[in-house]
Amino acid sequence: MNFIDLKNTIHSGSFDILIGILEDEHFEAKSGKYDFSSDHGKQELAKDISSFTNRSGGIIVIGAKTTDDPSFFGRRVDSISPFSVNLINPTDYHNVIKDWIYPRPENIEIEWIPSKTDSDLGLLYIFIPDQPENIRPFLLKKEIDPQTGRKRKEILFGYVERLSHSSDPVSVSSFHSMIRQGRENRWKEDLDNRLAAIEGKLSESPEDKERKKNFNQLALTRIEKAIDAAGLKEHRTYSLAISPFELTQVRSILSSSAGSISNLLEKPPQLRDGGWGMDTEDRARIIGGELRRVKSDEYKIVDLYRDGTLIFSCRADESLLCWGQDYRHKRINPLALIETTYLFFNLYSKILEWFDPPVKELRLWIQFKNLHSNGEISSLAPFGVGSTAQLFGHNRKLAPDNSFLNELSVTASEFNDTVTAVSALREIYAWFGIEADKIPYLVEDRTAIDINKIMNPR
Repeated sequence: MNFIDLKNTIHSGSFDILIGILEDEHFEAKSGKYDFSSDHGKQELAKDISSFTNRSGGIIVIGAKTTDDPSFFGRRVDSISPFSVNLINPTDYHNVIKDWIYPRPENIEIEWIPSKTDSDLGLLYIFIPDQPENIRPFLLKKEIDPQTGRKRKEILFGYVERLSHSSDPVSVSSFHSMIRQGRENRWKEDLDNRLAAIEGKLSESPEDKERKKNFNQLALTRIEKAIDAAGLKEHRTYSLAISPFELTQVRSILSSSAGSISNLLEKPPQLRDGGWGMDTEDRARIIGGELRRVKSDEYKIVDLYRDGTLIFSCRADESLLCWGQDYRHKRINPLALIETTYLFFNLYSKILEWFDPPVKELRLWIQFKNLHSNGEISSLAPFGVGSTAQLFGHNRKLAPDNSFLNELSVTASEFNDTVTAVSALREIYAWFGIEADKIPYLVEDRTAIDINKIMNPR
């Protein structure tokens, strides 16, 4: 049986089924618990677990004795030795994993299971699921010197990979070879990508070449068309645009049947009732056979072109993006700005699924207009809506110019709505003169939008 089925069998408390099972690349049996009174025992546990994480997962059962089997290259379980739950503490095991393995493996399960025949005795299993490829390899490390209680200054680590029935450390020369091979593969991959790009340029159609030549101007013209169509030209506006750099088409953009792209524009994703977003409560109309449009006049507009370009423009004043109270003088509400920006990219993440053919590169534009108008200058303050900076206007920064325009690029394969939104917001806050660490509603490492914080902003 595989190690996942083995875990389920152990959960039933029927331990006799273990007798006769061979240790292999996914299973190890130990007759006694690990000895954590010294670093040697802790290192042994870390070595065993990291060896499974560097392969494709496995299970360690404590309380099962093995002997060499001459019929196979390995060891076979020949007896079961259940023990009391008082003799073992799963928390100690988790602490060793945290202290000795880098990065920390995900979703490790450590559990003592009572025997079906005697509930006072049982076995402990450690279940190591297959780990995400993007966080491998797992290395052995120990940051604290047990004799001094201080962090080690030397660089020491080890690498272990499960092979057959053993967890032998990889030698320094072998590990060096693995790293070098990885570097060579990345170099070859980079070369292949460069050759593919050159080949792509040689095979570009005249239409594609002409489109890329005027790419930036085309996007800006479309933003202006949207602003004009919604009657926003005389207002303060905030606009976002994103477009595939290569030629593609949005499938079935002319269809209005159930489940079509027009339905997505009419009922775009939203986070909460009464929040900010792409919803216009309008029917998606075909404009000149070129695009689908939904809009709320003098409020906001969404245009989706057949070539995959998405345009959004809205009022950047107290009607939508700013605080509504008159005394706040055209101050942009950070929650309105961040929620709107995120939902724009979230909508586009759904639209990408309709591209035929798929694309490699996306370009996006961020624009403000008319922020110095009618004798008032728009402003933005740091932190969230409940902060003193927002409530009392402390440290608010005035828009340095009447308009703002910035262009960014992102690969389609790496496009992520929460991450791309932060990239756009960093540019906006920087233009207002606000440090990136003062942008609210982000996750702890500040690389992505924290949806829960937007859902519960106070």
